[in-house]
Amino acid sequence: MRKLFFVYILVAIAGRMSLGAMINVGGEVHVFTKISSKPSAKRGQVAFVLPSTLLNVDATLDEQNSVFIELQLSSERDNFNQKLPADLARVFYQWISEGQDVFIRYGLFRNFISENDSDIYNYDFFDEIKMVSRRFKYLPDADLGIEVHYLFSDYLSVGLGISNGEENKKEESGNQKDSYLVLDYNDSVLNLGIMYMDGSYDDYEKPFNLKERWVMKLGWNFGFLKMGLEALRAQDAAIGVSQYHRAEGWDSTAFPEQVISGEGGSIWLKFEVGENKTLLFKGDFFDPNLSQKEDEIKSYQTFFEITKNARSGFLGYSFTSFGQNHSKYSPEKEFAFVGVRQLF
Repeated sequence: MRKLFFVYILVAIAGRMSLGAMINVGGEVHVFTKISSKPSAKRGQVAFVLPSTLLNVDATLDEQNSVFIELQLSSERDNFNQKLPADLARVFYQWISEGQDVFIRYGLFRNFISENDSDIYNYDFFDEIKMVSRRFKYLPDADLGIEVHYLFSDYLSVGLGISNGEENKKEESGNQKDSYLVLDYNDSVLNLGIMYMDGSYDDYEKPFNLKERWVMKLGWNFGFLKMGLEALRAQDAAIGVSQYHRAEGWDSTAFPEQVISGEGGSIWLKFEVGENKTLLFKGDFFDPNLSQKEDEIKSYQTFFEITKNARSGFLGYSFTSFGQNHSKYSPEKEFAFVGVRQLF
């Protein structure tokens, strides 16, 4: 009931703000049917899922100031109180300079390289379809902090950000922060993004609390064909990989008080095969610990999309295999899916 009350308050605020601001209210609903194939009694299991439902309010206060609020409604009940949770996914204040060459975001936001990835690739509703850095939770969907961007031209920008590093999972309780630097080039044909992040885990002692990321994104637009890739290099306290559920449940218990290196990448091809019809192929590879053998994750996805107005229909397939030393879970995860994505 408190969650619903919060939504009502949000709508009321949006209504009052509309007296002095331009308000856009929108969101997305994703409804899917998954048919799983597992080496167990669950082979052939059919499940209806709502992977994400988003409600957002974008309030432009004037030419330089705006506020963005996004709620994420979950279809999975909380095991403790059996309620359907509604969480703040993003909420931030944005200021733009008069010359529109400086941007500042302050609050709970997605870092710029992930935000830009969503604008170009724009498939966030399944974890398996996200790029490797977000799929395996090495970059957060959102975190509390501040980010400043400077545009050298219409195509080239540089950004600097500082965030709590808790990844919107819990209240900030320590003094460690994540800081990152982003360089981005984006024109009508080529997109190049490079990010370096340096941070630490509050829960572990030095020198075993390191958190470091190198991320590189590259994309091309050839009209009917779009293609891209992402490369990730990471260093982490081994126990932090498990605690933050990175690498889809990789088991770190054999590596106490160690800093480990991981690396991986994603590659995707998107074909326009007809009016409002798209065929996508994507592959992922990730090794959570380069010093250990047979713990790699290999994955590929393909799906066909038909779009009309603000609605998309999907038919797809996903397959993921895990190395023998990866985790206690099944060595394979495989499912087909059909679904609808509705924007409003």
